[in-house]
Amino acid sequence: MSLVTPSGPWPTDNTLKVLRVRIGLDVDDATRDAELTAAWGMVTAWVEVFLDRWLVPGAYSEVFTHIARRVVSLKAYPITDVTSMVGDMGAQVMAYHVEKSNGLVHMDGFLLAHELEILYTAVPDVDGPLLLAMLAVFDIVWTDLSATQPAGGDGPVKAISSNGARVEFDLAAGGADIDAGSGLPQSVAYMLNLFRRQSC
Repeated sequence: MSLVTPSGPWPTDNTLKVLRVRIGLDVDDATRDAELTAAWGMVTAWVEVFLDRWLVPGAYSEVFTHIARRVVSLKAYPITDVTSMVGDMGAQVMAYHVEKSNGLVHMDGFLLAHELEILYTAVPDVDGPLLLAMLAVFDIVWTDLSATQPAGGDGPVKAISSNGARVEFDLAAGGADIDAGSGLPQSVAYMLNLFRRQSC
């Protein structure tokens, strides 16, 4: 199980405006919003797999099996609240506390359960450096999938900037510049690694 109910549109309205400008449209030109939304969904899925995290704000249901520990790591965070924690046979877990900023749930005592379902609400912060890294992934997706881009040939040099720092990569680059595990340019993989979920 995963996302039960998103809390709003994805991409957000502000991100959609950034994407419009990124492909050369006016900030209020909604003519390609369906394509941009689909591309951003692909970007989100790619980055979520890489980070082992969920990034869409909303209500989540997460099931853990064969629990024999004091801490579990939720895949969407920051957490706003935990609605319920139900163990085997419908037993409600009452003694716990949550580190909302990183999604760690600490059991107040040793929990032994075959299955534990946690219902919670999270508002992942896809902004700042994480958004910049995701925009770099968007450039790859848009170049590969957009009908307006020429097929084949050398890819353009892409860049992301933040606070005066600039990172560039060439979409045509192969081999050593690509992270073998994810298919992402190594510079993007390095940036995304800063936001990887802490597993327990």
